[in-house]
Amino acid sequence: MRSGTAVCGVLTVAILILMAPAWWVTAQDEAPVLTGRIAFVCDEDNNPGDIYVMDVGGTNRARLTNDRAYDGHPSWSPDGEELAFWSQRANDPGDIYTMQANGQGVMRLTRHPASDSLPAWSPDGTRIAFVSARDNNPGDIYVMNTDGTEPVRLTDDPLLDTQPCWS
Repeated sequence: MRSGTAVCGVLTVAILILMAPAWWVTAQDEAPVLTGRIAFVCDEDNNPGDIYVMDVGGTNRARLTNDRAYDGHPSWSPDGEELAFWSQRANDPGDIYTMQANGQGVMRLTRHPASDSLPAWSPDGTRIAFVSARDNNPGDIYVMNTDGTEPVRLTDDPLLDTQPCWS
């Protein structure tokens, strides 16, 4: 009996070892791309806030935005190629924008008189969750396509719903 149990144990371990590479590749394929870059906000040059990036070690710091309005709450796309962010550059309470990781190609996604803020990319990179003060609430969670189309309200709460984060 003991030798049969030992053989089953060895076979189980061997099967798990053989399956591990397939599991590892699948898990890696679904994982977001880590670029080793950090996006952050700094109020250098008397600007209320601009978006910068740097390497994890604090080197290669680069300013991506440079305007008199506040730009903040940067959120990396899963592939590391774009940033979504909140900006007051249109002289309103704030809208959601995207730009390439080098600061080029800034695109305004929302155009609402109420504040839209705190963007968060979906893990598959097809949607952006955000907080909006539209609909007479202090803040509800919405999601939209990455081009700003089809905003959908997810929460309807008289209290503030904020800081969406995808799993």
